[in-house]
Amino acid sequence: FSHVSAQETPEDPLSQQAAALEAELGKYKDTTPEAAEAMVKLVDLYYSDGRLFGLVRVAQQFAAAHPTDARHKTVMLKLIDGQEALSRNKELAVSIRQFMARYPDAAENPALEIRLADALAQFDDRRRVAEAYWNVWKRQGPNETGRRYGVQAAQILSAIGDPSALSAQYAEQLLDM
Repeated sequence: FSHVSAQETPEDPLSQQAAALEAELGKYKDTTPEAAEAMVKLVDLYYSDGRLFGLVRVAQQFAAAHPTDARHKTVMLKLIDGQEALSRNKELAVSIRQFMARYPDAAENPALEIRLADALAQFDDRRRVAEAYWNVWKRQGPNETGRRYGVQAAQILSAIGDPSALSAQYAEQLLDM
């Protein structure tokens, strides 16, 4: 058993870099350009090294403090990856919806819509899952992925005895394609 203090314990270079950036970030109010720079560097470092908790914490901080920054979109996508990897499905659903609302024409949206539907599938609200699956169908159309999600939407609504007859409408639209 060694009596080496925490200060004497050598850290790996990435941990040292993260500690320096965290210290730098601590000097500034979150909304300053200096804080934004430190946050983006931390997000990139945590993302590249798979440090998910740090990634999610700092990316959320950046997204809230710098919504108009040109790097916001990239940081949001990394946040979404981190939340998904940590199975933070509620937060993931919120982040994906925010991303898609803010960037409605983003090339990433079709894939994000699938990730949203899959995250919602972890919850008990089957109708909401069916709606998310149907949104994938609407965006993807008659390709393999679109059909798979469309069929699942109709099946879920049919299984829960949906009183709105949406499952019949969904099935009919699927057959029309």
